[in-house]
Parts: sequence; structure tokens; C-alpha cells
Amino acid sequence: MKKNHKPSHSKLDLHADDLSKRLQQEEKIKDEHELTNEGTKLWYSLKLKYKLKWDRNYCIPTEGNLEKKAAILRKAVNFISYDNREMYEPTDFLIIIDRLTLSISRLNADMGLPPYHHQDIEQTKKQSSGVSCILWIKDEEKMKLLATLLEKNECIEKANEWLEHFSTDTQEKVESAPIQWLKNKYELQDLLRRLNATGHIQYPTKYQSHFLVKGKPLDGLGGGNHDYHKRETIDKIIKEIN
Repeated sequence: MKKNHKPSHSKLDLHADDLSKRLQQEEKIKDEHELTNEGTKLWYSLKLKYKLKWDRNYCIPTEGNLEKKAAILRKAVNFISYDNREMYEPTDFLIIIDRLTLSISRLNADMGLPPYHHQDIEQTKKQSSGVSCILWIKDEEKMKLLATLLEKNECIEKANEWLEHFSTDTQEKVESAPIQWLKNKYELQDLLRRLNATGHIQYPTKYQSHFLVKGKPLDGLGGGNHDYHKRETIDKIIKEIN
């Protein structure tokens, strides 16, 4: 009489394997969501260091009671905020810090405590939003004088709109619309070149967020009609601020 041989993997085993794979994939998707490649590596190292594991939308330490887990998460927050802040890109930092603070708040709710707030988040959000202003190297009075002269000579509509895009602070950001330049492209290019050459500004890496000429973004400092006869206004302005 032949014996019945059980298959090496029962249906229950196969189902368990399939469920495990799906859970691992879901965790991987959560881990890498919105992070850069470098941010993903930092997140994985942070998870390993503090033994974190996803529980629904929260990443919770696997060891200790509620108080101990919350303390571990606060330690992780301090680790990336104060000891290793320079390792993280602003967007990666915000995503990771949001994950940690949300998880602490979940644990706090379970302990009957108020939500956790991290003091560095709002400041970092402010710094990371918008685009960097064009750096003005000379004193602020010259920066304001230039804006006034440009408005007076009908190069721009409003001096304050121009000033929103320039700053003496390297960390300053601008979120307002691009400046509407009212003269031709060559005159704007000439002005920016000469401001840079005389040490008033530092070239930004991109111009699209700062200027519009006839409704189109300024895409660089090349090309355009070289209307040398129209340099008189720019000559006068540069001479006055110098």
C-alpha cells in the first residue's frame, strides 16, 4: 500500500510566504516614498540603529514599553536634528522628521499625552520652500537704491517686487512670482553681467524663477538682440549705484 506523501509546502505555508513578501514590499514602498536615493540610505541606517519597524503608518521601535519607545524615537529625532543635520537634504530631513514625530504623537496619544512637536520643523520648512534669492554682496542701501532707480526708469513695475528676489542673506528664499522686466532682454542681461562684474551680486544658478521678459522666462545670459544704443539707461543706473 502506497503511503501518501505530503507536499513540501502546504497551502498554508505558501499563503504565509506570499503574505510575508507582500508585507516586505509594502514596507519597502513606505521606506522609500518621496526620499532621494541618499535619503533612503540614511533612513535605512536610522531604522537599523533604533530598531524601527512600520506599524500601519507609524514607524515604531520594536523593543520596550510605550514610554521607552517614545524615548527612543525622541533620541532618533535629536540624532538627525542636532548631531547629523548636515548629512540630510532639506526635503529628506523633513520627510524623515515627519515620520518620527508622527510616530511619537501616536505613542503619546496611547499614553494620554498631547501631540509631539519638534521646534526645528517649521524653520526647516521655511528654509526649504521657494527658491534661493539672488545674493546681494554689497550693502543693503545700494540694493534698495538699484530697485528704486529701475522703477523710476521704467525697467520694472515696482521696486518692492524686485527686492523680493534679492537678499544679503544666503539662506533667504523667494516664493513670489518672477519680476516683470519691461525693457528688452539684452538690457536685463547687460545689467546682471555688470552687477556681477562690479561685485554687487553673485550669479544664481537659474534665472527662470526670477525674471520674465515679454512673458517668457530669462533662460540665461546669452543671445538676444545686442542693442548697444539702449545701454544708456543701464550705464546711468550702474554709475549711480557705484
